[in-house]
Amino acid sequence: MVTLKDVAKLAGVSPCTVSRVLSRKAPVQEKTRQRVLESIKELNYFPNLSARALKEGKTKTIGFFIPNLQNLIYPILAVAIQAEAWKHGYSVIFCDTQESQKIEKEYVEKLKGTAVDGFIFSTSLVGKNSRTILSLKEEGYPVVSIMRDNDVTTNTFVSDNKYGGYLAARYLIEKGHRNIATVYGNPLLALYPQRTEGFYEGLARSGMEPNPDLAWQCDCKQKYEVQRLVAQKLKEGYRPDAIFAQSDPIAIDVKIAITSFGLKVPQDIAVIGFDNVGYSENFDLTTVEQPFIQIANDATAHLIDILEQRASPVQPEKVYPVRIIERGSA
Repeated sequence: MVTLKDVAKLAGVSPCTVSRVLSRKAPVQEKTRQRVLESIKELNYFPNLSARALKEGKTKTIGFFIPNLQNLIYPILAVAIQAEAWKHGYSVIFCDTQESQKIEKEYVEKLKGTAVDGFIFSTSLVGKNSRTILSLKEEGYPVVSIMRDNDVTTNTFVSDNKYGGYLAARYLIEKGHRNIATVYGNPLLALYPQRTEGFYEGLARSGMEPNPDLAWQCDCKQKYEVQRLVAQKLKEGYRPDAIFAQSDPIAIDVKIAITSFGLKVPQDIAVIGFDNVGYSENFDLTTVEQPFIQIANDATAHLIDILEQRASPVQPEKVYPVRIIERGSA
């Protein structure tokens, strides 16, 4: 088992210096700090959290709650959060709640029992998850929310979902499309109503009224549900000339449904998504890009600043700009 002394020996410093680098409680020259961090990485050293918790009253561990690990947004966020936390001497425990409040609550109780210092949430359903967050705050746990709005608007880091929907509408209209559908997931997730609101505002700017018959809600958790829904709409005779799919996973399934029906993208129906995750380029998907890495880094750094008493535990919501990434689907 690698010890702190092993790290000190490899880095050519004292064990006290390694402790200072890990705790960040005392200044260390940057060259020395980098040498220690490189030694930690080379030896794959992990601090003894139990011993440190007894000594310092904290574990330097963060809990990150992921609603659905199959959505590729969350592996991206997880990697970024872990990297940012590690830079500051913190570890991260990941919990996939599967969009279940019951699982979420069970994870919270387990992590509280292991003396996790703070939490990062990508929330489940509005109103339900908020009670969990409020309860944790009342117990004195610092909590930060990312990517998804909830009823607790402090310490929240999100993309500008409404403006993203607006951009999608304006982009499609400028391409000459007028009969535009939208496909979205659970409306209890705030991001979908926000994107829909922006989308409708974009239509209204060109004097276009929202068509309820072209607003298609689906259960995104069910495999092939998006494809089934879009195929059914096409069979019923609906022929939008463009579709705003309110996430990239939805957009890819929309494309599959269109081509399986014998139509072409974008010649017959243009498709624009929302996310710009890694595989979006492989599907030549025009999409609204969210700054995942920046959001993850900023949220993690802010939580650590709260834990280290360098920031107020109550900060207003931070909203990040989005932009269109143009490819071949629209």
